[in-house]
Amino acid sequence: MSFMAQQKTLSAKPGVFNYSGLSSVVFKKKLYVFYNNADQNGGWYNVLDRETNHWSGPFSFRKGGATFMSVAEYTTPVAVVWRGTLYVFFNGSGNNGTFWTSSTDGQRWAQVKSMSEAMGTPAETFAKGTSPSVAVLKNALYIVWNNVADNGTLRYTAWSDPSGNIVSPMDVTASGLSIRRQTSTALATFKDKLFLFFNGAGSDGTWMTTFSSSGWARVNPVTLPLAGSALDYTSPAACVSDDGRVLTLFWNGSANDGLWYTNTMNGFTWLPQMGLSQMIGGQSVLYKSSPSVVHYRGIPHISWVGDDANVWYSQGLTLSADDGDYNSIMKAILAGSDFTVVTADTYAIQHLLSQTQSSNVFLQKPADNVNGSAGANVGWGVLVSTFIGPRPAFTPPAVVGIFSITTLAVYSGFEVFVDLSEGTFSFRRPPPLA
Repeated sequence: MSFMAQQKTLSAKPGVFNYSGLSSVVFKKKLYVFYNNADQNGGWYNVLDRETNHWSGPFSFRKGGATFMSVAEYTTPVAVVWRGTLYVFFNGSGNNGTFWTSSTDGQRWAQVKSMSEAMGTPAETFAKGTSPSVAVLKNALYIVWNNVADNGTLRYTAWSDPSGNIVSPMDVTASGLSIRRQTSTALATFKDKLFLFFNGAGSDGTWMTTFSSSGWARVNPVTLPLAGSALDYTSPAACVSDDGRVLTLFWNGSANDGLWYTNTMNGFTWLPQMGLSQMIGGQSVLYKSSPSVVHYRGIPHISWVGDDANVWYSQGLTLSADDGDYNSIMKAILAGSDFTVVTADTYAIQHLLSQTQSSNVFLQKPADNVNGSAGANVGWGVLVSTFIGPRPAFTPPAVVGIFSITTLAVYSGFEVFVDLSEGTFSFRRPPPLA
């Protein structure tokens, strides 16, 4: 994965609260970035609309209807989309439990509600200086938080029906789990499991466990084998992309040298760590703040708090197929860089839809035709037929160009995920087999 130069979203007046972080989510084709304001006057957020490439905000939850929203200091409100509604969970400023608000349009917010009351456990609260994490698995919403005992353990619950009760809280029973004090978890759904990431209590990097119908698995290190380690009192961020094929983990480097990341396609083999700062030509991150990452319209977007307390971001290397200049695309392929090609050519997209009968297509190099086998020929035939119809002369020029670079890319070891609903072609180098 490669990224472009950093940009500022909007001024977060008077700035993001010290030692907190960000939460990002995609809702109704817009990118939302949430944070705790330095004035402690409730949560705030900025919004990106790719159609106009314009950021709007900052917007206040309180002004949007959640008038009693009050976020604990040094913590972050976290967002998730569940059953068509945008939910934001946060730890209350009175250290009296976790609360949530919700919106069906991203502008008007419901009055806050108490998780402790919904679970029937009024005494349930959280460790100070920590934030909850949320994710959806098999249509149920899972919420994880740090045990109020502040002893390195975690609690969680599940919510299967918005109109029903939330399950009573339970312990995360993953063997070997011990989270660093004043840090929080990151959740992502990958390969039909919940992946939970956390920074270890021994300042020994980022670890992970998974949750499925079999329960919680034993924890395993992620960054330690990669010689990576997170800055103390910061928390990781994770996201899934490419139609569920890629899981990416970000963290704030232990030397306060910007953000680092790795990714996996199977959940256990991770690519070598990469430094975002080196890639984008410099990066300033507010000390002890935590990032967020989300896949927005086919392109990864990583957000962080700058040393000016404003929200900054970088998006994955994005190249256009519509300007006729394929030099940059060729350079990215030859350099082995992950990247995304974007087209707004409706004629080309309609042609591809007629060929594939699907908005999502996954392409990779077919088996080598060592013995002239029919199977290999069929594989290449599928690749060609994705782009070229029975009457090649009627193929749009833009499609011919994309077909050419895709063929070169798969020969070079890339896998390509096509999302025609967004007009994006994501080129990824899979990690080596373990």
